[in-house]
Amino acid sequence: MISDLLAELAPRLAEVPLLYGSDPQAVAEELALSTWGLKAVESEPNLIDVAMLGLLGRHQLVVHQLHGAASQHAAVVDLHALPDTPPALLRQPWLLEVRHPDEGARLFGDTLSLSGYTLDGTTFLLGLLGDGSSVLASWRPRWTGEDLDEGPRRERSLLIDEGHEPAHAAWAREAARYAVIFGLLLEAEGSRL
Repeated sequence: MISDLLAELAPRLAEVPLLYGSDPQAVAEELALSTWGLKAVESEPNLIDVAMLGLLGRHQLVVHQLHGAASQHAAVVDLHALPDTPPALLRQPWLLEVRHPDEGARLFGDTLSLSGYTLDGTTFLLGLLGDGSSVLASWRPRWTGEDLDEGPRRERSLLIDEGHEPAHAAWAREAARYAVIFGLLLEAEGSRL
């Protein structure tokens, strides 16, 4: 789980000041290398993104660990309009995870963990799948407030820029959709997830 990787990273975070003017990507890469080693980072480059999530979220990371029914709630809700501003969840680094992956719980598809952070106007969505692999998608959200077509989900999405490989694009669309809906549900008055 991504939270387990962040726990491994935590002792080193206190040692790494993010200096004004420093390149966050270089700092995250060095942090990943010092935590997991060159061989691990070469075989799983998304560890650098886990380090970036930890680095940017070390003082404000929003973490939600969800039980089975709650994790599926956002997966089945339809999104009929884009918000005109990002939900509060998406305004800072965040992490969503199923609490009991060993019991088959998933956020959507085969995704156990979904996290995100924004750097220079681009949101990076990082997911951990049931087979232990990770997937990363970049996303430049357009918060337009416009209505979406009703009906079955489309192959193209207003949420994710095209350009990813087909299987990767499908995951990216679902991840962005899930994050937006979960963020909106958190803001719904009186909702209990």
